[in-house]
Amino acid sequence: MTESASHSFSLRNVPALGQFLFGPRWVGLGLLLAVLVPLGILVIEPGRVWGALMGFDLLAKACLALFLLLSLIGIFRAKAAIYLPAMGLAFMLAFLLFGQRWFSLFFLVVSPALVMRLARPRREGPRHGKSQWMLLSERFLRSTLAQMGLFGVMFFYLITFFGPFLWPVDPLLQVDAGNLKLMGPGTHGFLFGSDQFSRDILSRLIAGAWISMTIGLFAVGLSISMGFFFGLLAGFFGGWVDFVVMRLVDLLLGIPRLVLLLVVVAFFKDSVPSEYRMHLIVVILGLTGWMGTSRLVRGEVLTTKERDFVQAGRALGFSNFRLMFKHIAPNCMAPVIVSAALGIGGTILVEAALSFLGLGVPPPTPSWGSMVADGKEYLTKAWWISTLSGFTIVAAVVSFNLLGDGIRDALDPRLASKRLNRKQILAAMRRSEQKEGLERQAQRMGGSPKGLQEGV
Repeated sequence: MTESASHSFSLRNVPALGQFLFGPRWVGLGLLLAVLVPLGILVIEPGRVWGALMGFDLLAKACLALFLLLSLIGIFRAKAAIYLPAMGLAFMLAFLLFGQRWFSLFFLVVSPALVMRLARPRREGPRHGKSQWMLLSERFLRSTLAQMGLFGVMFFYLITFFGPFLWPVDPLLQVDAGNLKLMGPGTHGFLFGSDQFSRDILSRLIAGAWISMTIGLFAVGLSISMGFFFGLLAGFFGGWVDFVVMRLVDLLLGIPRLVLLLVVVAFFKDSVPSEYRMHLIVVILGLTGWMGTSRLVRGEVLTTKERDFVQAGRALGFSNFRLMFKHIAPNCMAPVIVSAALGIGGTILVEAALSFLGLGVPPPTPSWGSMVADGKEYLTKAWWISTLSGFTIVAAVVSFNLLGDGIRDALDPRLASKRLNRKQILAAMRRSEQKEGLERQAQRMGGSPKGLQEGV
């Protein structure tokens, strides 16, 4: 092995860097950002990190240490039963109690650890020796658009998680409170300009990602969970259970969702404290968005419960709970995953619409929808206020849509097999030409291609 080949082999085995240099490049770029951003924050802004840690009480610090310990043990010992519930509980605890800075401190440690553990290169092996997850990931990575969607989602969530350490100035700070001038992009230290209250647009865009992205994530998580549960019950038991659940779904689908959201948010707006308005929006969006998922899951359950492995479980005396959650539910997850990926983009649009109408989080808390509303009166002389926030919403929604389309194609092998990329086609053509050349050479020499190849 030459020195250059040895050097290339060593780089290929470095997590994140190997993917970035040798492919898939978009995924490798996202993984590199997930490692370099927290490390750069720790190196460049140690005072801000230390100040955020000292700002929590003893309970928050103890919870942070506990969840970090559980997560790291689960990540490096590959115990999904440990680190997935631990990270899920950490998400909920941080969201309900401690806020964004607790989130950021948690992911400063967990994000590089996850990349180091999950981005290790896999050994090449025969197709029959690969797991379904490996085959799914290979089909997903064949699409460049799916990789770009995954990179966009990773980029926006990195901004969301590390926002308090990334914004240049406080998003609520009025830099020139006396004059309140509208300064354009690139002037007076404002990279993206300032708004009518001389607040930094870039800082407010980064801070607004926390509102839009977390509302989309948790609202879709709530709606998907409810829809999956009720759809599973209706499809498995049938009878009066199916009748009651489906008639409730039909009733709720008959009510325009946006009108229902406007009425409910306006009704509870004054009775809920401003610091819990975000939680109210998550609950309302989750409770009004589960009907489509339930109908989708019900159809999958009706098909799956008649298959042979479920009938064999019934013959062996398995309980209904075991059949539902261990045998039927895992086989109905594919459309649910696609629905979740596509639903987050739609939920971000709904939240932006509520914020645009003044029914989202209360000012001066930044939100992408409220920023579009703030700049609608200054479109002729300060186009950057509404335009940049609008383009941010579009980029986030397109990223989730590309990710959902890529997952949908990867879950269907018939579609994924038609989307071979150019490198794979060229590699297959080279192998075919090499095989034909060996056969012709063997015919001229009077031997077999296999013997000739072994001799070579």
